[in-house]
Amino acid sequence: MGAVYANTLARINSGRLLTDEKYKRLADAEYSAALKMLADYGYGGGEASDVDAVIARETDELIAFIEENGVNRYASRALLCRFLYANAKVLYKSRFVAVDFAGALYTVGEDLTGIASGDYAALDDTMRDALEALDASESADSRPRYIDAVLTRARFADELHCARKSHSRVLVKYVVSEIDLNNILAMFRVNALGWKAEALSELFIPGGTVDEETLTDCVGAELSKIASDLGHTPYAPIVDSLCEKGYEYLSGFETGSDDYLYMLTDAGVTSLDKFDVFLRYVLAKLTELKMVKMILTCIKGGVREEIPKRMRCLDA
Repeated sequence: MGAVYANTLARINSGRLLTDEKYKRLADAEYSAALKMLADYGYGGGEASDVDAVIARETDELIAFIEENGVNRYASRALLCRFLYANAKVLYKSRFVAVDFAGALYTVGEDLTGIASGDYAALDDTMRDALEALDASESADSRPRYIDAVLTRARFADELHCARKSHSRVLVKYVVSEIDLNNILAMFRVNALGWKAEALSELFIPGGTVDEETLTDCVGAELSKIASDLGHTPYAPIVDSLCEKGYEYLSGFETGSDDYLYMLTDAGVTSLDKFDVFLRYVLAKLTELKMVKMILTCIKGGVREEIPKRMRCLDA
């Protein structure tokens, strides 16, 4: 499909995203009223009775949009990897624990159901290699976190390979930045939990610009040292914010990361012959889904004061 057509569709869909005013109305409403508002906005096909079901349906619609309208198959797969590997994690873990698959899997065109029975014949090489490595490990059946770590590394390896094959510079930059930000967040979480450097080694994802040695040196370090060590990176403002406010600001780091990744598409957003418009819409929709779930979860949980701290920046 041509880039101009795909980007035109993406731009049309961007005009349907929730506005700041609609977010405010949701945040001010009671839970049942917020669900009714979502139905009125067209969420969940106009039948918004449960936030998780609504988000699942909207996510599946986004997946279908990517599959049907992507600029090329490599760009589409790069954007779909997060869903494919999330499904792979559920299916692999189903060997060790009972899983109710209803609503647990994203509706992606690629059939991964063979994973549950150990049949990897139809899988992409990267996913198959990761699953075979898990089969050979003595840790997989008793350590869900280990399964997550192995398949997360495979996801990003797959995603980065496809981004490079897509010939989209902005998509490559996005994936590399996403890897960096995930690794930095992993380091902060290791510190917040008081874990050792070995835990970071297990979580570290290759392919970014911030090397493992730099982040390992930050494990157990004072926040001022971490800010200094990462001050040369493009992520310094986000890191500085956490270092100034402390580890209770981890959710703020995630918010800042989402904003940073979204803003990567700024430069080419006016040109319909670049991938930026399509990518920007997908990121905006993913962020919208996060914010809708966050808002309703906070309302339902009685922590409405958390909502402003977790809002993302969108101007699609």
